[in-house]
Amino acid sequence: MTITEAVNRCLMYGAGLRKVNSVTDTLAVRAQDVVLDTIRDFLTRGWTFNVDEIDLNRDVNNEIILPDGYLQVELPEPFVVRGGKIYDPVKRTYTLDQNFENSNVALLLTIEQLPEIAAQLIAWRATESFSVSTRSAASPQLPWVREQHNKASVAFSCEYPALIETNLSFTGGFGRGFGYGSSVRRWCSCG
Repeated sequence: MTITEAVNRCLMYGAGLRKVNSVTDTLAVRAQDVVLDTIRDFLTRGWTFNVDEIDLNRDVNNEIILPDGYLQVELPEPFVVRGGKIYDPVKRTYTLDQNFENSNVALLLTIEQLPEIAAQLIAWRATESFSVSTRSAASPQLPWVREQHNKASVAFSCEYPALIETNLSFTGGFGRGFGYGSSVRRWCSCG
């Protein structure tokens, strides 16, 4: 699936409009924004296809600056992500005395880079959001769109287990131990 195909799904099924060849008019741009927000939101959770083990190394200033596209990073306590850098809240500094090897990182991908089943789910979720945001919620197609979204959700959940689970008891971020326990390592949101 391409971004234009996802935008067209939003326009056609979410608002009853004609599809476009390029994203130039106001509603198409708005639909694209909904699709891109939905992608980011969906991938922030972390799935087998967008989590990689990456070495995070200090630069010449002994800081670790995270590149764009890192949605979450698993870090040992007490470290957190602040302002796109790894921060030590105990020492109150960005200057670090260690690198982080084999850190799990949830990466932002384009819809074209996703498995088709994930792209379909995102497109249906975005279509439902777009329909509601454009006040097309009275559309006779909205129940059908919700049904397609639900079917895609079930199919996706059978195919891909989540790697990162939201831990509401952990304030300020996401938690999952990856077998280490949340007191040792935790997920820190990058954006």
